[in-house]
Amino acid sequence: MKKLFSGLVILALAAVPTSANLIVDGGFEVDLLTGPDEWKDYYAGDTIGAWDVTAKDVMLFGVGDGSGGWSGPALEGNEIVNLGSGYGEGRIEQAFATTPGELYQVSFWAREYQGTNTPTGIVTLRVYWDNSPPASATGNDLLETVTYDLTWAQYTYNFTATEATSILEFTNGAYNGPDAPDGVSLDAVSVVLVPEPATLCLLGLGGLLLRRKR
Repeated sequence: MKKLFSGLVILALAAVPTSANLIVDGGFEVDLLTGPDEWKDYYAGDTIGAWDVTAKDVMLFGVGDGSGGWSGPALEGNEIVNLGSGYGEGRIEQAFATTPGELYQVSFWAREYQGTNTPTGIVTLRVYWDNSPPASATGNDLLETVTYDLTWAQYTYNFTATEATSILEFTNGAYNGPDAPDGVSLDAVSVVLVPEPATLCLLGLGGLLLRRKR
């Protein structure tokens, strides 16, 4: 009986759908560069894999040890994207299918762009879902500021879809300081459907019952 019960619980849990990443090329690995510390400029109207560049300046970097003066290690894979590099605003976006009324979680990792100097100021990054900032943002300032220590930090925000197609957008924010970083680096972007409460309860209950049966 215990084996039968455990089997039924496992089948029920297996039937619970897992949330796949709705973003294509969230690690910016499709448009491959030739090697570490290589870079490429993109301007409005260009594409980086599935991403549309809607404002310059956007740069794609092959990761290295930073000895070339450009980029340090990526969070994942071999490439990162940098928004803004001292020449103007950098902005990218991607459209993807969603279900109106459903809750989605946006996750990404960011850090300041290394560049060739050691800035003392700060620069911000902004994220928008269908032209709207997160509900937790103050005005249009989305995030905690990214300070110059080259450490990747993860940020997560929830958005409710209102259309069958949603657009996720990233842009660098205002520079602040006498020697602010040249921009913000971005990696490991994902959008997943947030499970409904009933699904979360089923997962939790199933795990608890399996532990008790052992």
